[in-house]
Amino acid sequence: MHARDNADNATKSQPPRGRAPDRAPALPPALAGAAGNAAVVQMLRQAGHPWATPEQHRHGAGCGHGQDRQGERPAVQRTAAAPAELAVQRAPAASAAPADLAVQRLAIEDAPSSWQGQPVRRSGEGVFGVYFVGGPGEEVVVKPVWSTGDIEYAHRFLEHMGIQAPRIVRHAIGSAEGDEISALLRNQTTEEIEQQLTMAQAFLVMEMAPGASLQTMGTDAAVAFLHDEASLRQIGRTMVADAFLGNGDRITTSKANLGNFLYQAAAVIAPGAAGQITAIDNEARFPAPKVAIGSSGNKRLEGGLDAKVGHLQGLRAPARANPYIDKFLERLRISHRERPEVTAILDDPAQKDRLKDLLGAGITAAFADLASVFNGNGLLLRAIASGAYDEASAQHRSVNGAKAAAKYVMDTQSGMTHDQAVQKLITYVEQRIAKDRLPSGLKWAAKLVA
Repeated sequence: MHARDNADNATKSQPPRGRAPDRAPALPPALAGAAGNAAVVQMLRQAGHPWATPEQHRHGAGCGHGQDRQGERPAVQRTAAAPAELAVQRAPAASAAPADLAVQRLAIEDAPSSWQGQPVRRSGEGVFGVYFVGGPGEEVVVKPVWSTGDIEYAHRFLEHMGIQAPRIVRHAIGSAEGDEISALLRNQTTEEIEQQLTMAQAFLVMEMAPGASLQTMGTDAAVAFLHDEASLRQIGRTMVADAFLGNGDRITTSKANLGNFLYQAAAVIAPGAAGQITAIDNEARFPAPKVAIGSSGNKRLEGGLDAKVGHLQGLRAPARANPYIDKFLERLRISHRERPEVTAILDDPAQKDRLKDLLGAGITAAFADLASVFNGNGLLLRAIASGAYDEASAQHRSVNGAKAAAKYVMDTQSGMTHDQAVQKLITYVEQRIAKDRLPSGLKWAAKLVA
C-alpha cells in the first residue's frame, strides 16, 4: 500500500467508543497468490484499469500534503498502533461537554455508524484511493486494503524503535463496522470505490498525522528541519528500521520518497518542544528466506533476504560516504530547489557534513538499539507470525525471514564483517529450512544437532 495519507495538522484523541476491531478474513482463492498491494496493482494495470496506472503526484488542495496551520491547534503526541493481538490501551472516558459546546472530532475508536453524514474526500495521492472522513482538521483516514498484518506488524516494530507512526484500527469487510464504512464510501458513487470494495479484505482507520511532508513543507519548516538535530537523527533511525522491515516506499527505493516522512517544527507544537517526525505508509516484508547455488558453485541468499542484507550493509557505510544519506539529502535539495534559504544550507560543505553526521548518528544508534531489542525480546520476532494478523499477509510474515535478518544485524553489530555474517547466515537459513521439513515430532532433534 503506497497511498500517502499526510495530514495538515494533528487531531486530538477521543475516548474510545467502539469495540475491538475484527480480524480480517483470508483472501479468496483467486487472489491468494497475489496478496499484497504490488501484485494487485499489477493485475489491475494489466486489466487496463485507468486508476491503476502509475502516476506522478501533483499536489493539490485534497492531497493531504498541506502545510501546518500554525496557531490553530497544538499538536498531540501520538504512539504507534498496538498490535492486534494485544489489547489497545485506552484512556478513561472524559466528562462530556454540553452538546452545543463540544468540538465534534472523529476518532479512530469511534463506531463508524457515528460517521454517517460526515463529508468524505479522496486523497490526491496514490494509485488507490485513500479517504478522509470528517471536516477539515477533524478527519480520520480510511484505507480499503487487501492485507493488514504486514502494516500492523510494521507499526508494532516502529513503536519498539521509538519511531512515531499514526495509530490504526482494523475493521474487516463484512463486519458491522466494515458495512458502515462501505455504505459511507459508496455515497461517493465512483467506479474506483466499487472496485476497491470488491477486492479489499479490510479497512484500516488511521488518525491524521501531524505536520507536512519533507517533500512539500514550506521554507520556514525546511530551514527548521535542517537545524533540528533530534529530527535528523530520527530520520537516520527510520532508515535502519525501513531496511530491516523491507519497507520499499521510503528510503530503499531508487529515489528517496520524502512524502512518507512528515515533519512538524517545534515552534508549531509548543514553546520549548522538540520537532516531530512521523513515518507514514509503513509495511513489513519478511518472505521466507532461501539459499541458491550460483553458476560458480557458491551459495547465495535469496527470497528477498539478499536485498535486505544489502540495504543493511549499505547503511553501515561511514556517514560522509553513505549512499542512503547522500540520496536523502539530494532528494531534499531537488524538492526545495526553488527555495534559496534551503539550498544555501544543503550546498554549503560544512553544513552538509553536519547534516550527514547527524543522520549517521541516528543510523549508528538504531543498529545498536536493534541488536538490543532482538537480544532482549525474542517475542517481537516470533509475533510476526501471530494468528491475530490476517491470513492474506502471511506470505510476507515469515518468522524465519525475520530471525535471519535479525541475526545478520546482531552478528555485524558484534564485530563480524559483512562476508563473515553472510556465510554464517547461509548456514543458519539452510538449518531453518531443513528443520521446517521435519515432521513436527522430530523438530526437537534438529535443535540438539544445531
